Amino acid sequence: MLKRWPHAAAAALAALSLAGCGAPLESDPIYQALKANPPTSVPANKRAELRKGHSTCDLFNEGQPSKQYMLCWWPSGGPSAHLSYYAPSPISPPHPSKLITPGGEPITPFIKFQ
Repeated sequence: MLKRWPHAAAAALAALSLAGCGAPLESDPIYQALKANPPTSVPANKRAELRKGHSTCDLFNEGQPSKQYMLCWWPSGGPSAHLSYYAPSPISPPHPSKLITPGGEPITPFIKFQ
Protein backbone atom coordinates (compact mmCIF):
# COMPACT_ATOMS: atom_id res chain seq x y z
CA MET A 1 0.00 0.00 0.00
CA LEU A 2 2.79 2.45 0.82
CA LYS A 3 4.40 1.76 -2.54
CA ARG A 4 1.29 3.10 -4.25
CA TRP A 5 1.18 6.27 -2.19
CA PRO A 6 3.72 8.25 -4.26
CA HIS A 7 1.76 7.47 -7.42
CA ALA A 8 -1.53 8.47 -5.82
CA ALA A 9 0.01 11.66 -4.46
CA ALA A 10 1.49 12.49 -7.87
CA ALA A 11 -1.87 11.90 -9.54
CA ALA A 12 -3.62 14.12 -6.99
CA LEU A 13 -1.08 16.90 -7.46
CA ALA A 14 -1.39 16.64 -11.24
CA ALA A 15 -5.18 16.89 -10.98
CA LEU A 16 -4.89 19.94 -8.75
CA SER A 17 -2.44 21.64 -11.08
CA LEU A 18 -4.71 20.99 -14.05
CA ALA A 19 -7.72 22.30 -12.16
CA GLY A 20 -5.75 25.41 -11.28
CA CYS A 21 -6.18 27.79 -8.44
CA GLY A 22 -8.38 30.25 -10.25
CA ALA A 23 -11.93 31.15 -9.46
CA PRO A 24 -14.49 28.33 -9.36
CA LEU A 25 -16.33 27.96 -12.65
CA GLU A 26 -19.57 29.06 -11.00
CA SER A 27 -18.04 32.51 -10.54
CA ASP A 28 -15.95 32.60 -13.74
CA PRO A 29 -17.58 35.23 -16.00
CA ILE A 30 -15.94 33.91 -19.19
CA TYR A 31 -17.10 30.35 -18.57
CA GLN A 32 -20.58 31.52 -17.62
CA ALA A 33 -20.86 33.64 -20.80
CA LEU A 34 -19.71 30.72 -22.96
CA LYS A 35 -22.18 28.32 -21.33
CA ALA A 36 -25.01 30.85 -21.64
CA ASN A 37 -24.34 31.45 -25.33
CA PRO A 38 -22.20 28.60 -26.73
CA PRO A 39 -21.14 28.54 -30.38
CA THR A 40 -23.47 26.59 -32.63
CA SER A 41 -20.98 25.97 -35.41
CA VAL A 42 -17.27 25.25 -35.77
CA PRO A 43 -15.44 28.34 -37.09
CA ALA A 44 -14.37 27.95 -40.72
CA ASN A 45 -10.74 28.83 -39.91
CA LYS A 46 -10.52 25.84 -37.51
CA ARG A 47 -11.90 23.15 -39.81
CA ALA A 48 -8.75 22.30 -41.81
CA GLU A 49 -6.77 21.37 -38.68
CA LEU A 50 -9.72 19.49 -37.20
CA ARG A 51 -10.11 17.46 -40.41
CA LYS A 52 -6.46 16.39 -39.97
CA GLY A 53 -7.33 15.16 -36.47
CA HIS A 54 -5.50 18.03 -34.71
CA SER A 55 -6.90 20.18 -31.96
CA THR A 56 -6.82 23.92 -32.49
CA CYS A 57 -6.61 26.46 -29.69
CA ASP A 58 -6.86 30.20 -29.13
CA LEU A 59 -4.98 31.78 -26.24
CA PHE A 60 -6.35 34.97 -24.67
CA ASN A 61 -4.62 37.51 -22.39
CA GLU A 62 -1.25 35.84 -22.98
CA GLY A 63 1.40 36.92 -20.51
CA GLN A 64 -1.15 37.77 -17.81
CA PRO A 65 -1.17 34.52 -15.78
CA SER A 66 -4.14 35.42 -13.61
CA LYS A 67 -6.22 36.31 -16.70
CA GLN A 68 -4.80 33.99 -19.37
CA TYR A 69 -7.37 31.51 -20.65
CA MET A 70 -7.69 29.23 -23.65
CA LEU A 71 -10.40 27.82 -25.89
CA CYS A 72 -9.71 24.61 -27.80
CA TRP A 73 -11.68 22.78 -30.46
CA TRP A 74 -11.16 19.01 -30.22
CA PRO A 75 -11.88 16.69 -33.17
CA SER A 76 -14.01 13.60 -32.74
CA GLY A 77 -12.48 11.47 -35.48
CA GLY A 78 -15.24 12.42 -37.90
CA PRO A 79 -16.33 15.74 -39.27
CA SER A 80 -17.28 17.06 -35.83
CA ALA A 81 -15.60 18.78 -32.90
CA HIS A 82 -16.36 20.16 -29.45
CA LEU A 83 -15.17 23.29 -27.68
CA SER A 84 -13.42 23.22 -24.29
CA TYR A 85 -12.52 26.07 -21.96
CA TYR A 86 -9.29 26.24 -19.97
CA ALA A 87 -9.67 28.68 -17.07
CA PRO A 88 -7.01 31.13 -15.87
CA SER A 89 -4.60 29.76 -13.31
CA PRO A 90 -1.88 31.92 -11.75
CA ILE A 91 0.19 28.84 -10.88
CA SER A 92 0.02 27.14 -14.28
CA PRO A 93 -1.61 29.33 -16.95
CA PRO A 94 -3.16 27.32 -19.79
CA HIS A 95 -1.12 27.12 -22.98
CA PRO A 96 -1.38 24.93 -26.10
CA SER A 97 2.16 23.65 -25.50
CA LYS A 98 0.97 22.02 -22.25
CA LEU A 99 -1.76 19.94 -23.90
CA ILE A 100 -1.31 16.20 -24.10
CA THR A 101 -4.88 14.94 -24.23
CA PRO A 102 -8.31 16.58 -24.51
CA GLY A 103 -9.43 18.28 -21.35
CA GLY A 104 -10.72 21.56 -20.09
CA GLU A 105 -14.34 22.25 -19.29
CA PRO A 106 -16.69 21.24 -22.10
CA ILE A 107 -18.65 24.12 -23.58
CA THR A 108 -20.40 22.40 -26.49
CA PRO A 109 -21.37 18.87 -27.43
CA PHE A 110 -19.83 17.58 -30.66
CA ILE A 111 -20.84 19.86 -33.54
CA LYS A 112 -20.77 18.53 -37.10
CA PHE A 113 -19.07 20.56 -39.83
CA GLN A 114 -18.39 20.25 -43.55
